[in-house]
Amino acid sequence: MNRWIKNLKAKRSLLVVLFAIVITVVFALTQYNTKEKYKAYVSARFGPDMPRFVELLERADRLYAEILEKGSMNGRQSYLLSDIHHDLADIIRTYRDLAVFLRLRDDSFRYNQSSPNAMIIMRYFNDPDIESPINLDQRTRNHIAVFREFDSGWLAAVGRDIESFRINDASWLRFLEAVETSTITFLAERQMDSLNDLWQDRKSTQ
Repeated sequence: MNRWIKNLKAKRSLLVVLFAIVITVVFALTQYNTKEKYKAYVSARFGPDMPRFVELLERADRLYAEILEKGSMNGRQSYLLSDIHHDLADIIRTYRDLAVFLRLRDDSFRYNQSSPNAMIIMRYFNDPDIESPINLDQRTRNHIAVFREFDSGWLAAVGRDIESFRINDASWLRFLEAVETSTITFLAERQMDSLNDLWQDRKSTQ
């Protein structure tokens, strides 16, 4: 009788262990499938942003060229440059947060200099008072030329032939790192903490 009870308890223990293993495996598979579906969703949702990033830089360069050639800027040009750099900053920030969320990078990856400097350019051109073309003084033209060089550095770093990415493809991480390296190099070569140095100078002269 005692042996029978012991065997029964052993079988129950074995069943409990097997049940726990099954639950663990099912949970792991569910988590894996959920993660893979999420990756597929993210790839479809955000993948086009890489070529869009390049398109935004190219559009900004055309606007810079128009402004510097004519020596004047109108409200439309100012608005577009502000809007473009808002989108550039948002793309960088979104992808860096995504890399941390997917545990491809640690929390420190959220912090960068590229996105804040894009926002500085955004604020520089965010002037709703500009409607008709205004003639630019040499100081402002110099600032705009610096911004153009800054953007050109990003474009050179990532290249023009960018395709949509998949999460499992590490190219999007290299893309972010190339942009950040360009930013750091640009500022270091000019002994600047940020483009905010130019922006503050502009405000102080108004």
